[in-house]
Amino acid sequence: MYRSTCLLVLLAATAASPSLGQGFDRNAWLADFEQLKTAVSEGYPNLEWAVERGVDLTAIDRGTRDRLAAANDDAGARAALDRFVNSFGDGHLSLTWPQARVALRSQASESACTAMGYRQADDSSAIGRNLPGYEPLPASESEIDAGMVVIADKRIATLRIPLFQPSLAMCEATARKLRIPPAKACNDACKKRLEARADDTFLRDIDGRIRSLVRLKPDVFLVDVAGNGGGSDTAIAIARMLGGEELNAPAMAFVRNPQRRTALAEDLLALKPALVKARGAEAAFLNELIAGLTNAQEQAGEPCDLTGLWRGEKVQCTNLVRGPFYAGGMVSRELPAAYRTRPWATQASWTARFTTSSGIWKGPLMVLVDGNSASATELFAAMLQDAGRALIIGSPTRGSGCGWTLPQRPTVLKNSGAELAMPDCARFRRDGRNELDGIEPDELVAFRRTDSAKQRVERLSPKLRSAVVR
Repeated sequence: MYRSTCLLVLLAATAASPSLGQGFDRNAWLADFEQLKTAVSEGYPNLEWAVERGVDLTAIDRGTRDRLAAANDDAGARAALDRFVNSFGDGHLSLTWPQARVALRSQASESACTAMGYRQADDSSAIGRNLPGYEPLPASESEIDAGMVVIADKRIATLRIPLFQPSLAMCEATARKLRIPPAKACNDACKKRLEARADDTFLRDIDGRIRSLVRLKPDVFLVDVAGNGGGSDTAIAIARMLGGEELNAPAMAFVRNPQRRTALAEDLLALKPALVKARGAEAAFLNELIAGLTNAQEQAGEPCDLTGLWRGEKVQCTNLVRGPFYAGGMVSRELPAAYRTRPWATQASWTARFTTSSGIWKGPLMVLVDGNSASATELFAAMLQDAGRALIIGSPTRGSGCGWTLPQRPTVLKNSGAELAMPDCARFRRDGRNELDGIEPDELVAFRRTDSAKQRVERLSPKLRSAVVR
């Protein structure tokens, strides 16, 4: 089972780290840099792609060493390591300093939902609902904004999705219904139960809003995901609600390491018993998955030394393992209906557990993005764009790609105590590009980071008008 957690969380990692003894210890910081670089070489899934897209690793290495040599205090050294990590332009690759971690932990409550990462934030990035003449759907218990607006005599159904996951309020309401205990008493099984029910509630809410809009017979459907930093594989289900079940999920690859090898072994153990009762097409399907997993497990154990990349050398191996891996599971499309009730269904496709419909909307579709649309939002947009099912409008997205499919195991730098978080997967577009490159809109809008809500609407309106009259 490969459920990718694709939420881009931009942490403020500027708090001071503990003092390294009585004074500044340059050698300690250099040792941390060597540990950091080794961790990236061994465990970062996008290192080879960085070279392919023109990132000069030799220059980054040399520049970091020069900045550490010029640093006169811990703050300067800390800035050098932050700049090193930021050079990769990956929202899932981050350093968090000790005092920042303490501050984050102190802000967490005892609720199971906050412990699982759910959050409630003001949605200030929405654009569609600010368009002149926008009329919201009648009030309901839904948390999802939806409404209609007329542009160039075209009726545009507008759906706002601020995150591809339930809100904190939705999760906590679900927890109360399930009588979920506080965080400390909610074990892994408890968390999975809560997550599954909260996701189901969220998707039913989205489904209901889409159907309400469709009943109004719009000419065009606009999904506003500007500022949406990601979420989970619910993005796949929602893409298929709007784009149809024929949408392919992008291929994925994982970092080779013992943790992945163990996970693949567990997947094999879970699938093989299903062959006992399987016959015909089902047996052939399972045998194909098992063969792919077996090959991938063997690859996951093979070493690959990428350190030559820092010297500008070519390497003859890859630290990625490929196989029957796609966003949301081991299949590019959802499992056939006949297989979704099988005991092995959610092992092969995590999204098979979603009881959602596909192709609710069959007409023209547009997706509104901006520079803060990231991670699972990029997955959503990529699926629709690669299939030619939607016109993407807005500014280029953040470029965060895949996040995590296994529990995170941050690398702790021995001297400064900083934690390095790295994604464990990479997603690839239909043409082979890494999703880390971000999504290039079909219709560009020159949004600026400092634009007010009014300016964003003013920049979007003429582009939107042009798009709907084509």
